[in-house]
Amino acid sequence: MGCLKIYMFGGLELCKDGQKLGPFPTRESEMVFSFLVLNRERLVSRDALFSHFYPDLPESTARKRLRNAIWRIRSVVEPKGAKQGRYLSVRNRLVGFNADSDHWLDVDVYESRIASIQNGSRSRLTKEQAAVAGQAIDLYRGRLLEGYCEDWCLWHQERSKLQLLSTIEGLMQYFAARNDWPSAILNAQHLLSHDPLREHVYRDLMNYYYRIGDRPAALKQYETCALLLRTELGIEPMRETRALRNAIRAESALQALAPNPDERDARSFPEPLRRNIGPGLETGDGPATHTLDEVRSSLKQAMALVTQLIAHRQHRENPEP
Repeated sequence: MGCLKIYMFGGLELCKDGQKLGPFPTRESEMVFSFLVLNRERLVSRDALFSHFYPDLPESTARKRLRNAIWRIRSVVEPKGAKQGRYLSVRNRLVGFNADSDHWLDVDVYESRIASIQNGSRSRLTKEQAAVAGQAIDLYRGRLLEGYCEDWCLWHQERSKLQLLSTIEGLMQYFAARNDWPSAILNAQHLLSHDPLREHVYRDLMNYYYRIGDRPAALKQYETCALLLRTELGIEPMRETRALRNAIRAESALQALAPNPDERDARSFPEPLRRNIGPGLETGDGPATHTLDEVRSSLKQAMALVTQLIAHRQHRENPEP
């Protein structure tokens, strides 16, 4: 007999010997099976199953419903002619999924991959860990048990998603540390597709686009971030985010207005730009009489300051052991 493969990310799916099994005859039987698999480390009392699935029914009715659900589960994973008890263990008033059976579970593999790259440390990923992180991310085909919103699975769903977000961010930082900006950008975008309100990731994206010379794309990230924060939370971007936007925008204007550094100085710039360059870059109160070299130096200093602010915040959020 072949190995039973159980996929829970993106919705429940069973396969065996290269063939898809099921579907379960009823959603009730599918939910009971999913519950038992998620709690595979122990047998569950029938009373606990009654409270989860039949809280408002008389015990006699709940008992009958559970018995029928178990029979329907067996019709899928232990059909006629197969050995009973191979995957579903029923002992008196206890029921459970047989964790010692010949099976493969995507949640098991996903969690073991993530555990192998954490090891209680917050340090950067190694090359080998980055490869494992990519494997874990690939296993996440969608939300755990997509379409389920029952209380008994919410904790598992949120836990697996938080693990995913942490893993993607770790991979993003891995590529950024190696100046692989295209890969860092892809991972940042992937992260925001799952959690679009992570402001610090927008700052990272702005920085990554700036590094590859795509200032318009960097500024677009700010506009997207600001719109989402205002729409969803009614707040404005943080000081660090605004400072980074202003530094990139000022340098973009400088490049457009002064393609030849020897031909212009800051005094020849239009009034709005002169108010937004130099030491007063963030607030717009800077002096208007710097030479072009001084302006460029101020811009570099501003970008360096923003980078330091971001690094300081990341250090506070993820301190080294």
